[in-house]
Amino acid sequence: MEKNCLFEHIKRKLAEAKADTADCKIEEELYKQVWLPGYPALTEVFRPIDVEKGSTSVVIAIAGTLTPGTMTAGDFGVTNMPYTYSTIDINNTKGLSVGWTREWLEDSVQGVGPQLAEVGRSIEEQIFKDCLTELEADVGSNTILLSSTFSYANFLAGIAALEANNYHCDVVLCNPQEYYELLNDDKFIHASYVGNTSSINSGMIQTTLGARVFCSTDVATGKVFFLDSRKALALGWIRQRTTESYALPTTNQYGVVASVRYGLEVVIPLAVVMGAT
Repeated sequence: MEKNCLFEHIKRKLAEAKADTADCKIEEELYKQVWLPGYPALTEVFRPIDVEKGSTSVVIAIAGTLTPGTMTAGDFGVTNMPYTYSTIDINNTKGLSVGWTREWLEDSVQGVGPQLAEVGRSIEEQIFKDCLTELEADVGSNTILLSSTFSYANFLAGIAALEANNYHCDVVLCNPQEYYELLNDDKFIHASYVGNTSSINSGMIQTTLGARVFCSTDVATGKVFFLDSRKALALGWIRQRTTESYALPTTNQYGVVASVRYGLEVVIPLAVVMGAT
């Protein structure tokens, strides 16, 4: 009798574990469909920082510059690295939901995949717009004048302006119009032939001076941002890319809710240069 009870207990636990695993796989698949398509201009440009739950802000340290002194006998010249601090307030929440009736799910040929992908893309695009607003608000006097047609000379001027602040340009953000104007300049094309394995930081200038170009219609025409992406803007996540499915059989509603909670801050304004016509 005891063996039978134990057998039933194990069988029940195995069934529960299998159900949990299936649920986890479903949720994992939902996550992939919503967030993996992503919005590259956001996910590959800005510095992500995870924030512990229970916090409404995060303080990050910014390393300063050491000034070497003269060493004397018995002096090891140990100097603490100077730091300044920047606070990122986690005060933004964005979310979208998409839902269907059971009949739509039964009859749809296209399926839910494209709609799920659009939910994640739309949320990340809105965050990217917030990032652009923050960059423009804090750029201050770090601006250069662009010609009416964006050229390789303009491209060099933006990178040079950033280098003058002792930061290295590794990202350029522009509108597709400026990007295709740039592609029409042979000098830019020739610079791209050199290669793409090293950046300017190593002292070897390759591929458009080590800068990746991201174009998006969210960047206004006539504006181009030159960034040291490791120093320019930090994006703090306390709820990073969540997905939650829901089912309401009594009202015939089935769907997914996706949301994020985040904060953003231009950490070092001098690590951003904006070009404008």
